[in-house]
Amino acid sequence: MPGNYTVKLIVDGKAYAQPITIKMDPRVKTTKQDLQQQFDLSYQCYNDEISIHKTLKQFYKLNTHLTKFQNIKNKDIAAQITDLINSLDKLANPKSENYIGALSGTLAGCAGNIQGADVAPTTQQIKSVNDVHEKFIKSQLLWETLKSKLEILNHSLKKEGIDVIRL
Repeated sequence: MPGNYTVKLIVDGKAYAQPITIKMDPRVKTTKQDLQQQFDLSYQCYNDEISIHKTLKQFYKLNTHLTKFQNIKNKDIAAQITDLINSLDKLANPKSENYIGALSGTLAGCAGNIQGADVAPTTQQIKSVNDVHEKFIKSQLLWETLKSKLEILNHSLKKEGIDVIRL
């Protein structure tokens, strides 16, 4: 976005700052409002992608831990683990609309599409970003529900003297 900014650099604990001005290419006739909309949509995709990557890291860690407990003798804990595995499958199944693995690529594609030129985002681009953001929200809600189930499982594990699962 055109405007005045300050660039900061920290080297060996010493901070350096330099003001800079970003100017619009004079050949581009896109309004500042349209550029702001382009930036906002791209930034939403970026933030969603960051969250998806954090979730995926925890997701794979949880999946690894749960496989270690599959043969546990305690029926209550075994049922909780099965429930968690089934919940993970809702996020891990490529045929699911909540497939978390595809969201990152879709978000990156949307952002790249929007940033392809300094023009106002099209109606289709806006709809694509909104649609994938809605899927992102649903996947995050499922993930939060899953983490609540993990807290319950961890309580049961702790009662049995078994190490809890940490993400």
